[in-house]
Amino acid sequence: MGEGITFILGCPGSGKTTLAYQLLKARASDGRPALVIDPQRVAQFVSVPHAETVRAAVEAVWGRGEHVAYTPVDVEDFDKLMSACRAGKNVHVLIDEARFFMSGRTVPPGFSLLSRVYRHAFSDVIATSQSYQDAGRPVKAVVGEWRVGRMTAPGDLDALRADLALDPAEIAALPQYEFRTVKVGF
Repeated sequence: MGEGITFILGCPGSGKTTLAYQLLKARASDGRPALVIDPQRVAQFVSVPHAETVRAAVEAVWGRGEHVAYTPVDVEDFDKLMSACRAGKNVHVLIDEARFFMSGRTVPPGFSLLSRVYRHAFSDVIATSQSYQDAGRPVKAVVGEWRVGRMTAPGDLDALRADLALDPAEIAALPQYEFRTVKVGF
């Protein structure tokens, strides 16, 4: 707790959602409930009960201490859930494909506050994205661990070399389900 967000990057099919869910299950074995933000209703989360509204998600996680998945309708819906996260007790949060909610400098206010101010209230925050650039500067500042799978976009590869000292040729050649881990000091 308090070590920053675990952010998992990779091309489609690299295994980032599978890795994120494995990490979440391992970390949630401590008995705290998990909230999975699942914008695409992917197969990896089929075993997690799915709430149909923000209120139902909040009642399941904080009211009954149950694991739940939720698909936000839009960024405003996502922001409402992030506000509920800030007000709630210690839980695990997985945000799959964060690009649906943020891109570059556009980070919803609720997530920005959650990641910067209230992140210490959580056991873990795990996020995934296809692009390193999606995280943007505000979120990159609070990432404690990067897990980087296969990526091929030149802009991402250049930024990963500059920011995290990762070899672009190695990252572009990673096989499915293989990731490089970079811990960032807090």
